[in-house]
Amino acid sequence: MENLASTKPTQIGLMTDTFDNITTKYPSARRAAETLGVSNSTIMNKLNRKPAKLYKNRYLIKGLNKTQ
Repeated sequence: MENLASTKPTQIGLMTDTFDNITTKYPSARRAAETLGVSNSTIMNKLNRKPAKLYKNRYLIKGLNKTQ
């Protein structure tokens, strides 16, 4: 049986805590969501929003291509 992989590239996430000025790189939006205790769709909405706005007035969430 063939393994069906997603055709959508993995979205790597950068999340900056603006209170502590610490940026963390996540291998996926799902991992970033787990850290904040929110749904994956919440993070995906923030990644797709232009221009980026702070989440909970604290976190700046940005996406990168898989190759970055």
